[in-house]
Formats: sequence, C-alpha cells, structure tokens
Amino acid sequence: MLRKSRNAVYSKLMAGAMTAAIEMRAQVLAGYLALVAFLGLGIGPSAVAAVTDFYFANDAAVGSSISIVVSIAAALSAALLALGIPAYIRKAEREEVWQEQPPAELPARIS
Repeated sequence: MLRKSRNAVYSKLMAGAMTAAIEMRAQVLAGYLALVAFLGLGIGPSAVAAVTDFYFANDAAVGSSISIVVSIAAALSAALLALGIPAYIRKAEREEVWQEQPPAELPARIS
C-alpha cells in the first residue's frame, strides 16, 4: 500500500514537472530535485553503512556494500520510471488536447 502511494507521488511529481505551465516549471522541478536530493543524501549513506555492518560485518567491505546499494537503487529507479511512464503519457496527451483548442478571446480593456 505504501509502495503504491509513493510510486504514485513520484510519477505525479515527474509528470507534473514535465508538463507544468511555463511559469511554474522551474519551481516544480526545483521541488522535485530537492526531494530527490534529500532522500538520496539521507538514505544512501545510511544504507551503505547498514549493509557494511549487518551483512558483511567487516569495515573493509565498504566497496562491496556500495555496489549492492547502487544496484538496488538502480533497479528501484528503473521500476519507478517504468511505473511513471503511463502517468506521463496521459498527462502529455491531455496537454496536447489543451494546446489544440483555440485561444479564448480576451475581454476588451476598460479605460
């Protein structure tokens, strides 16, 4: 349940970032990148330390721990990307339909 909601959040963030209005695109991407950076900086080093301590129980195995953590992170990233693609496609199709509509007439200015 938590995994599905987290995947939905990531896919919505990315789809929103790529198809956001021009005025908001930089702010949406900045928020997305900040979220990813904070999660990566918080979880990455802790995961390497946990694998080194609890799986290998040897401080000299840091390189192997990094390899394991990076492999798992790459697999999760690929899975999240695959799960987010349909949401991105739906959002892009809605954007195309919106852009194909003629622009609305602006009201006359009152001086």
